Amino acid sequence: MKEVVFTMERAYVPPFLFFVQREFGVDTTVNCTVYRLLCRHLGINPDYLSHRIQTIFLNGKPVDDVEVAVVRDGDRLTLSAAMPGLLGAVLRKAGYYAAMRSSISHREEAVNLSGGKGRVYLKLLNLVMGELGYYFLHRGMWVRGRDLHTFLKDYGAGVVEGCSGLTIDGEECDCSLVFPWRYDDHEVWLQVSGSGISSGVSSGVTHSR
Repeated sequence: MKEVVFTMERAYVPPFLFFVQREFGVDTTVNCTVYRLLCRHLGINPDYLSHRIQTIFLNGKPVDDVEVAVVRDGDRLTLSAAMPGLLGAVLRKAGYYAAMRSSISHREEAVNLSGGKGRVYLKLLNLVMGELGYYFLHRGMWVRGRDLHTFLKDYGAGVVEGCSGLTIDGEECDCSLVFPWRYDDHEVWLQVSGSGISSGVSSGVTHSR
């Protein structure tokens, strides 16, 4: 396992949103409803969930009721603000047109709210990506090694320029040394810290975790 923690100047953080629009893992309590996962365990404001997050996919299927759908270990959750056009209206949670996609909507077959720890994979789209992305980068996430390799290849110069500190597996390193590491397809713990990294999401997040 590798752990990579960047301390970045705020102006150089936006390229790291690369990771939140791909699947990233969070360790949390599972076997709970989507509502409980997002609002109780991940700290997202309930009003933000109700009014901003208009489309939710659980394992690729649209979710209508966040207080019924259950998230389990290894599940995949996509969060999006309202999407444009008829397609966006059809996919909107509990929307007027939800009946049009009833055959592909998420249906809970067996409720087991036993709790327990696990890992859930999130993906943030459009406005949600920009509003919650910094919070999750600051919180820390599991990313695929190949995604980290691609990111460093494409944005490496900016990372080195804006990086004021780097630790790899708990050891302080020169920022330029992040590149010689060979990242395979195993998951890597990534965190981006620094003053102001989690600012700008107070309306969407109830508290830091």
